[in-house]
Amino acid sequence: MKATLQLLIDGDTHAVEYYQNALNLWREILEDPGVNDINALAQEISIQKQNFELSCGGVPCAHEIMILTGIAQFFDECGEFCEDSGRLEAVLRALGQCHFGNEKRNLLQNTAHLYCDDWIVSLRGLINTVVGSNM
Repeated sequence: MKATLQLLIDGDTHAVEYYQNALNLWREILEDPGVNDINALAQEISIQKQNFELSCGGVPCAHEIMILTGIAQFFDECGEFCEDSGRLEAVLRALGQCHFGNEKRNLLQNTAHLYCDDWIVSLRGLINTVVGSNM
């Protein structure tokens, strides 16, 4: 979250727009009926990475915004789950298959913990598998 926090600190007026763009890209990705297959979803996310980069402030911010919105889209403003858990699991698994550096993999793990804390016992194995680290 360092990159987008820096945007806010710097007063970048496009920061909100970047998150809205990312949410729109996620909606397009998840509309495709083929994304029910995790491998197909991971491939589509990899293909769409460049669109995220172009629409969400460039590489330093775009991957971060992609991960954050990818998970946050399934929750309401109070952090309560409000969407299909199967889709959330698919997005977590697919993001875990994407090629990210350690910083973004840690962000994925931390964001999953932040939003999925109530379910952490059931998601523990999934998150460990996705990000490849021990909790």
